[in-house]
Amino acid sequence: MNTVSMNTVSREVQDLSIKSLESTLHKLKNAYKSSTEKGSNTTLVQKRLNAIKVGLESLNGAWQGGGL
Repeated sequence: MNTVSMNTVSREVQDLSIKSLESTLHKLKNAYKSSTEKGSNTTLVQKRLNAIKVGLESLNGAWQGGGL
């Protein structure tokens, strides 16, 4: 596996990575809302939603000096 230090990632890759996680966050929020409305189990969606939030906040903090 090829590892890349977060400090050596180009600005373009940083921006694309953050946009990708923001898109995933939006989709998971919609999935959570839909599951809640249907009365379905939301445990897995909630865990993934929390993981994406943490990842996005971490990248924003490391690369842009701020959180969500």
